[in-house]
Amino acid sequence: MIIQGMGVSPGIASGMAISAEDYQTRSVEFFEDNKCLLLAKDLSFDVVAEAILGGRLVAVIAEQGGLCSHGATLAREFGIPCVTGVGQIQDLFGSQRIVVDGAKGTVEVMGVAH
Repeated sequence: MIIQGMGVSPGIASGMAISAEDYQTRSVEFFEDNKCLLLAKDLSFDVVAEAILGGRLVAVIAEQGGLCSHGATLAREFGIPCVTGVGQIQDLFGSQRIVVDGAKGTVEVMGVAH
């Protein structure tokens, strides 16, 4: 399944989808084996900054936000792919392997992550 959004930070990354809430509560051991794509309602500065500074983030997917939002600016600054306007974000939760293309604005669900 390919979902079209708006690319706000270029690059391609793949990993496991994780909600912003789950990101904040997961243990360090969980992240040792998983590259994570942060799923967020919006690109608020605090959510994206915390995830970026945690060092486990490979991409950001958001329902809301645009090119000039704080989170998009942070993603570009740190070279992290970011796609906004993804309306089916609730369908991405769980242990799914996802590929994000920040230049094309696409989010492709590849299947269950291992």
